[in-house]
Amino acid sequence: MNITWDRLIQATLQHTGATPDVLAALCTQLAPRLAPGNAPAQALWSGLFAAPSHKWRIRLVQALNASQLPETVTEPQWRGLLAQPPFLLSDGDHDDLFFDAMQLAAARINSVEWPPGSERGADIEPLLCASGTSPGSHWCMAFVYWAVQRAAALREIENPLKATGSCVKQLAHARKQATIPTSMLGFVEKAAAKANPTLVPPGSIFIQDHGDGSGHTGFVVSIDAHGRLDTVEGNTNPFGLPRVGLGVYRCTHRTLTDPALAGFVVLR
Repeated sequence: MNITWDRLIQATLQHTGATPDVLAALCTQLAPRLAPGNAPAQALWSGLFAAPSHKWRIRLVQALNASQLPETVTEPQWRGLLAQPPFLLSDGDHDDLFFDAMQLAAARINSVEWPPGSERGADIEPLLCASGTSPGSHWCMAFVYWAVQRAAALREIENPLKATGSCVKQLAHARKQATIPTSMLGFVEKAAAKANPTLVPPGSIFIQDHGDGSGHTGFVVSIDAHGRLDTVEGNTNPFGLPRVGLGVYRCTHRTLTDPALAGFVVLR
C-alpha cells in the first residue's frame, strides 16, 4: 500500500499528538535521508512548516520535486528512511529473564507502524496481541510485555509482569509486587537509581508516568556515569523526538533526571 506524503504527515500529527514544531524537527532529521547530498532540497524539507499553515502543502510539493521523490511512499521506503544499524547485545555476565527479553526486543528494531502514526501494522499487531491490547492503542508497554512473555516461555516460567498495555497499571503492579517477599519483581525508585545507578542492571524496565493516565516504557541497555540511558523501546522514534511513536528503536536521549521517570522494574 502506498500513501501520500501529505497523508503521512497528517496521520503523524493526528495520532501521535505531535505539534507542527515536532513535525518540523522530524522533517529536519529526515532531510539528509530524503535528499542525500542535495543541500537545497534538504533546506526545503527542514523549512516545511516555517510557512503559514495553509502553505505547507505547496512547500511539500516543492520539496518532493527537488528531492526527485514521488508523491507517495511505500512501507519499505518508510522503513528504510527510519532504519537504524543492527544492534546485537552480548550476554556477558548477564543471564536472567529481563536480559533475554531485551535481546528479543532488540531483534525487533526497525519494526514500524504502517501507516505511520496509526499504532497498527503487520509488525505491530502481534506485539499488541500478547497483552490483549487493542489494535490502534499505544503499544510501548505491550511491546515490553510481549518480549518478557516470549522470554518466559523459552525459560518455561511464568511472566511476572501484568498482562496490560498500560504503563501506569504496570507501574502499580510492580510497586505492589516489590513489597511481597516471594515475588520475582523488585522496583527501584527514581531517587534510588540516581543515587546508585548500579541498582539498575541491563534489561531493567524503565517506566515513565506522564500524570494523565499515560506513560512510556522500554528496556535499559545501560546507564552511563552522567545518568544517560541507552534503551530499546517500542512506540518511539529514532530521532529522540518527544512522544512521537513510529516503531521499535534504540534510544540514547533519556536520563535519570527526566521529570516523568518513575523508576525501574527489576528482578530480585
